[in-house]
Amino acid sequence: MGSFSLDVDGFDIFSGVIPSFYILRIEEELLEVARHLANRPFLSLDEAWSYFRQHNRSLGGLLYNAFKRLPSVMSLASSPELLELIRREGRMTLPAIIDINCRIDSFGEDRFLFDWHQDYWFSVCSPHSLVAWIPLTSIDHNTGGLDLISHRHTQGRLYRTKPGQDYVTYADSVLLDEVIPLEGAQSIEGLCGPGDAVLFRFNTLHRSRPIMSSRHSRFTIQIRVADFCDKEFNQHAFKPNVISSS
Repeated sequence: MGSFSLDVDGFDIFSGVIPSFYILRIEEELLEVARHLANRPFLSLDEAWSYFRQHNRSLGGLLYNAFKRLPSVMSLASSPELLELIRREGRMTLPAIIDINCRIDSFGEDRFLFDWHQDYWFSVCSPHSLVAWIPLTSIDHNTGGLDLISHRHTQGRLYRTKPGQDYVTYADSVLLDEVIPLEGAQSIEGLCGPGDAVLFRFNTLHRSRPIMSSRHSRFTIQIRVADFCDKEFNQHAFKPNVISSS
């Protein structure tokens, strides 16, 4: 979108690169699962998620688990449009999908957010691997988004970490153990929405922003991609790292 560069900053925002039918199909399938779980119809993702949060959080957990396993999400991850973007802008020769994750972030649930981190800590593979961060909803003050720190401030180096003590999610298992240049933080609020994709490297510092609205949640997809031609990924036997409570 003009003001960032994946090569220089370690991240960039690409507008209108995801055709709308991918987003619409993901919403449709997620609402189909929500209707099945609650045995009632919903008009929107926000309505469905608010219902589960208020009436049956365990069923909401099932909807959360289902999100990343939707056929439509798999279709997006392997779509020619996204893979061409990754090859062209990420300078990848043979893209490898190493992980697909989906998040539903809501007001009052800050304990589930990721603080400052680099994805390399969790997946390893290579610092040059990429995350495609794709929102299903508008990213504004109400729905937060991401803060990222440009490689102009970090030079793209990997920061020192320490083991976490309390495990709520795998975000707690590896923690930052170094001072970082917070003056270089950049928010993407107001800069992207459905149809857009944020690409950032595994060595880019970033964090989740809290949700400020009690009526709107943040639905996002994170597709992590390595390159089969990357020597470090080859040294890891083409396998990402796996984090668990143990």
